[in-house]
Amino acid sequence: MIYKSTMQPHCLWCHKPIAKATTWHNPVTPALWGKTFDDPAVPRTLADCQKLTNEKVVSIKYHYETDNKYYDRTGRRVVHSYSTWDGESYKDQFFCNGDHAQRFAYAAAHHGLRFKRKAA
Repeated sequence: MIYKSTMQPHCLWCHKPIAKATTWHNPVTPALWGKTFDDPAVPRTLADCQKLTNEKVVSIKYHYETDNKYYDRTGRRVVHSYSTWDGESYKDQFFCNGDHAQRFAYAAAHHGLRFKRKAA
């Protein structure tokens, strides 16, 4: 469930800010695999990613020329993927995760919260 608000909601159980609902983008298509480090159309910086979207770029994952388990991340880099946020979407309105929603429900029931059944 996506909740839209101009103010960030906080979890009713732990009071942490609820996470933003973001969208992942992958600018490197299969046609560019193997050519990404030489192609000027592939984004390399945050500013390059920002030009591709009207939303705010909130996270970037890079791919390095020597990026594998045997080498350090060195050499040329390109953007592997990035996430954007529209400025008003959050993952939920009331809770940061399902466990906190369940704990809140048990606490409410323990303290006597009950709903009246409708008469048939």
